[in-house]
Amino acid sequence: MDPDDDARGDEDHRSDDSVASRFAIGPLLMAISSGLFLVFLAYVVVDSLPLQLLNPRWQLSLVARLLTTSILPLVGFVCAHLAVILNPTDSLYLRRLVTLRRAAAAAAIGFLLLIALQGFATWRSHTIASAERQALTQSYKKQIAPVKEAIKSATSTADLQQKLMSIEGLRIRLAPEDLSLPLPVVRKAVDDNIAREENLYLDRISGPKPEQIWAAIQSGARTLVASLGFFIAFSAGAQPGKAPVTLQGMFTDRFNTLVGRRRRRFRRP
Repeated sequence: MDPDDDARGDEDHRSDDSVASRFAIGPLLMAISSGLFLVFLAYVVVDSLPLQLLNPRWQLSLVARLLTTSILPLVGFVCAHLAVILNPTDSLYLRRLVTLRRAAAAAAIGFLLLIALQGFATWRSHTIASAERQALTQSYKKQIAPVKEAIKSATSTADLQQKLMSIEGLRIRLAPEDLSLPLPVVRKAVDDNIAREENLYLDRISGPKPEQIWAAIQSGARTLVASLGFFIAFSAGAQPGKAPVTLQGMFTDRFNTLVGRRRRRFRRP
């Protein structure tokens, strides 16, 4: 047998094995892609139930959940592209990729909207918390107003004790040893105690603490950077409708057009 024929046979055999391996990897990648999309939907949809669309806490948790799990559909998106590269003649893979590229356009825009949703939900949470603090403050002051009035209008220690006992909803009583003290001394002690309790309560329900403010800043910055990163990643492969270029290409062309107009405007005499 001719050695050249043996060599060519070995090369053809290796080529056939390479083609077979390539066509075997394609379905595997497409299956991985489908599985990752299902896992993503399971986490996002199931964990988001029950829907509370107007609840800012639910909105913030939705943003965090989407940013945490969006790496799954991104990897699935890449796997679908690789599957088509390895199986360029498979019409089913091509149709599926076209569908994914159109869906990726909506996803990319959605990541930009997450930045706005994060800002709105944070502002809404702050507004609701401020209203609740104001309502609690007014309720507490209304509750202790009769106590202050009793302290102010009492004519004796016994009278003060009687007035405090008659206030509904409060259990303020003078100690037995206080009944023998002068009214000004008892009045000042009770007044100081009420003021101290009021300050402690108002401090407890006061505005956000520094660590809470820092956590909100970190969350906002994380959402901004992650959303922009996912937007860039998905828009690189997104193809809205029948557009001949990707979404990223459309944004790039638009940006270059705006920059070119500005440069020409500055060059005019």
